[in-house]
Amino acid sequence: MSINIFRFCSIMSSALLGACAFLQPAYCGWFVFIYLIPLFYSIATSSVATNCVHYRFIDGFLWGCIFFGLHMHGLLRVILDHAQGKEAGVLSWILLIIYCSFYSGIWFWLAEKLSSFFVKPISRILCWLLITFCFFYFVEHGILWIFGRFEGYPFAVPLLPLAAHPSWLFCLPFFGSSCLTIVLFLIPVFFSLYLVHKSIFYQVSLFFTLLPFLIGWFWHEEKMKVPNWLHKVGVVVPTLVSSNNPFECAQEITYCLMNYCERNHNVRILIMPESSYPFALNEHPEAVGMWAQNVLFDDKILLLGSHRRSGKKLFNTFYCIKKRRIIFSYDKKHTIPFIEYLPQPWNNSKFLQSLFLNKKEQFNVSQKPRTPFSPIKKVTMLPYICSELFFAKNKENNQEPIVCIVNDSWFSACSMRTLLYLVACYKALAWQQDILYVAQSKICLINKKSLSYDLSSL
Repeated sequence: MSINIFRFCSIMSSALLGACAFLQPAYCGWFVFIYLIPLFYSIATSSVATNCVHYRFIDGFLWGCIFFGLHMHGLLRVILDHAQGKEAGVLSWILLIIYCSFYSGIWFWLAEKLSSFFVKPISRILCWLLITFCFFYFVEHGILWIFGRFEGYPFAVPLLPLAAHPSWLFCLPFFGSSCLTIVLFLIPVFFSLYLVHKSIFYQVSLFFTLLPFLIGWFWHEEKMKVPNWLHKVGVVVPTLVSSNNPFECAQEITYCLMNYCERNHNVRILIMPESSYPFALNEHPEAVGMWAQNVLFDDKILLLGSHRRSGKKLFNTFYCIKKRRIIFSYDKKHTIPFIEYLPQPWNNSKFLQSLFLNKKEQFNVSQKPRTPFSPIKKVTMLPYICSELFFAKNKENNQEPIVCIVNDSWFSACSMRTLLYLVACYKALAWQQDILYVAQSKICLINKKSLSYDLSSL
């Protein structure tokens, strides 16, 4: 096999295996252990072979086009389903893939440059390990800086597919995300070196790097203890809003709530996903009155996602309603580029506003702190709205259970819905905090060990 064919096969197999881990995490999540082996194996063999494999920028760019193109296909589905101008939307998606692939090209180029200063296989492959970790750290924390905020793409975290089976991530709270990621990358390093050199040292090293991921399968709990307050919670997912009339939308929600309460008489807290009532609720008191008259008696509480207007500003808001009063509201502190707002300088273009926002009003970012609330006695929750949880870099200084309302109806049946849920599982385990996850496609309580209790069948 020629060097060029070997290099091409290494790139293709690595990118495809990596993408499959995120596309089908329940079945292929374990691919995160092996998708870097083709690259690291070629580096290990190039140190002992006559003809050496040297990667270039274009090789990394190709890797990125395959990986990010497959990984972000859900965004393409959103554009095709919701954007006004399909052609311009697809072009924007292609430019995003090219942009992300540019950094994977830098990853390959920089790793090859650094490793060229060394001759020993272990030194060269450790150079690749260092730059690989830096690349994925940048993807997780900063690759989306071009949109006006230094934040990353949380759905490509190397450990994320393993959250489909939490036993793999038993050691995450002890190691931390960065440290466990390095251990993850050491697995293909030692496996590749063992294949080339057949050394007992690399075999033993491989075993010890696998140990933090295997230990959870023996010590991890299979059943979760359901807290008593959860039996008082009911989640209602409304049908897709079929009317642009606020009153008619409130009627549809009323029917959904009444039907649910007829089947579940003991529920005290009713929760609905993000943007269930897609109008400024503070401007439509008749909606609150309708729900109070038909549903919110016997001390029932309604938590739902809606909007709030303050002057000329529109906010994405979490409401807590008791009888005819809004007793608590929280405004979202994070907005999604090109879906909830247009970043600078693109916000000056009327064409882009009509293309991405479909002429809808942009949301504003709240500056108020996040505060816990108590819908009923002895039950305290911490509100999160959709992307606030997914893009959160640090844990709040609070141990109360999180209630996160999500609108995943943007993503029709595709892997992005699963990745949204897995990020919540990952955060629950990393933060050691229970998360009540409320979305259109998934309704469950995720505990501190990332075990989930499904509420959708109730």
